[in-house]
Amino acid sequence: MQYEKVILGMLDRIAALEERVSVLEGSGNEKSSRTKLSKFENLSAFFAEMKRDNITLSFSEIERILGFPLSPSAREVKQYWSNSDSHSIAQCWLKYGYKTYAVDLAKETVSFRKLRNAVSL
Repeated sequence: MQYEKVILGMLDRIAALEERVSVLEGSGNEKSSRTKLSKFENLSAFFAEMKRDNITLSFSEIERILGFPLSPSAREVKQYWSNSDSHSIAQCWLKYGYKTYAVDLAKETVSFRKLRNAVSL
């Protein structure tokens, strides 16, 4: 459990550094000063409107929803998709009662399931 927190912290730092490099290279989003959570607001809105209990999304579908590419870590490290509320992207699905239950890095898909007694915030 402690290792997972360390890994998630490192993934957050890597994502922040990748975003900074993107801005410095001139390919970054003009709104890079937004908070991390607002960075993922399109994905959060997607889960807020989701009516299905189970859904599998490809990484490219998630990128279309977000409006920007996922960090390389999303494709390389399974823990990127863990259900930790300390991880910014996970807050998008957790706050609407969803949890990841399957991640396939080879197929670039992640599956979500809504908890039965979940209460949306």
